[in-house]
Amino acid sequence: MGRMIICIVLQILFGLQVLYAENLRNETSFYCANDWYFDDQWNLTHDQYGINFCNAKAITQGNNNIRIAIISDGVFTGHEDLIVTESFGIDEYNNYNGNPSYGPKGTKCAGIINAQANNSGICGIAPNCYLISIAIEAPSPDAYTAAFQHALWRNADIILWLWDSFAYEPDFFLEQAIIDALYNGRNGKGTIVVFASGDSFSSQTLIDEAITYPANLFDEVLVVGAIKQNGHRPSRFLYQDGWSSCYGANLDVVAPGVNIPTTSYQNNYGTDMSSYDTRFSSTSAAAAHVAAIAGLLLSVNPDLTRERVNNIIEKTARKLSAYDFTNSNNHPNGTWNYEVGYGVVDAYLALQELMGTKYIQNTTYNQSRPINVDDKDTIIAGYAVTNTMPYGNVVVQAGSNVTYKARTRIELRPGFRVEQGATFKAIIEAPSQQSSAPSNVRRRELFTANNEEDNHDDAVIEKPQNNTFSILPNPVNAILHLQTDEELSQVNIYNLNGQCVLQASQADIDVSALPQGMYILRAETTDGNAHQAKFIKQ
Repeated sequence: MGRMIICIVLQILFGLQVLYAENLRNETSFYCANDWYFDDQWNLTHDQYGINFCNAKAITQGNNNIRIAIISDGVFTGHEDLIVTESFGIDEYNNYNGNPSYGPKGTKCAGIINAQANNSGICGIAPNCYLISIAIEAPSPDAYTAAFQHALWRNADIILWLWDSFAYEPDFFLEQAIIDALYNGRNGKGTIVVFASGDSFSSQTLIDEAITYPANLFDEVLVVGAIKQNGHRPSRFLYQDGWSSCYGANLDVVAPGVNIPTTSYQNNYGTDMSSYDTRFSSTSAAAAHVAAIAGLLLSVNPDLTRERVNNIIEKTARKLSAYDFTNSNNHPNGTWNYEVGYGVVDAYLALQELMGTKYIQNTTYNQSRPINVDDKDTIIAGYAVTNTMPYGNVVVQAGSNVTYKARTRIELRPGFRVEQGATFKAIIEAPSQQSSAPSNVRRRELFTANNEEDNHDDAVIEKPQNNTFSILPNPVNAILHLQTDEELSQVNIYNLNGQCVLQASQADIDVSALPQGMYILRAETTDGNAHQAKFIKQ
């Protein structure tokens, strides 16, 4: 077999507009939702402390093949805004019960995940995912153990534990059931397990607000705390709030958890007198956001491992201005804080991370140890490349050593600066090629700045277009252009459910009639080659 050589070139464009670069500074100008309480759902739309829902919704609203199991007091299956596909209970003898009870916490958290958009009260984050309700009718470690086992038997991809961390003594069988889910669920890829960090109603000191068993036991579990609309953790001790969001070394991320509009139901106890509660407050509410985001990620790529899903959610969490974030040996996915973990989750950034685009702004590199930003198709850095974080320059300070490595494209936009005495490298590295030749050339250093000041008005570093296939612009509003040297025979566009929604045979395709979201394009050439690419229709 002949030797395969991948040739890579560098393009630096100064003062030129990159017309086909992604522009995400359109806020949420596209249509999002018209549910009754949507304007009050700050948890979805707040610029600083919401989860960036509307941008994420344009990519995916979930997939019915992804199963989210809620272990709770049960979900009210008769609610007009919910679609609960399976519902059962674990009775007082820890046996299956086909006629489960239901409760307020499960119903409210189910709404955050599953409430159907544009039909009535609120909008859920992943309404198209498959929802399983497992009601614990008599709480005990044995009951929780049985619930985890039943969730696995029903092929749950995500398990959301909605009981606050409880004060039982450690239980071997419960821990083994959790471990079984983490490592053996999803045919060995691992079930994503989400715990609330816990609510404390009587804290007199910060020690009283610590995460308790079993949420403090497993590093592999996503432990989620709550934040208020001002970006602070609720705390009786610090802020005289009515309750505290528990925190500590096992905390991974936070999500909105105070005054969250969601589904409820009328009961005879006077606690919930309508079908909706606009002031639901709990770390369980926060945890429901994270379970839903995990559902979105798996809807785009169901083959992700549990570890990969956890890493994406942690890496893309946004930092909160009220807290100091530092490096921690036990928290490898970025800077971390004892009270709010890696920060507040961002559904859109998580999906972007999954799809292979890394946006970098408002970042200063000032460490002498090597810093590598890699494992991406595209890296875009500059003052304002995304609206999901504060605008600011990207500066490689003197004495630091930074490498950007991408498979396809690196953009250095206005606001990117390398100071004198710093080392910066930009590398395009193609995936490994299978070949009998052991010395394949597959990597080349494209750009190096060292010991001189560099300001980049607009630099693009990309693979050459010769004998390659690409699509632009992406995202697209109307005309999608296929860039290739090969002659096309047929182009099919599929939605994420695998349905062919558009066919063409030319390089310019009008996609304006397609609904917003993510699509997969497959192009076949007259030479029998096939190319595949993902794009977002705005």
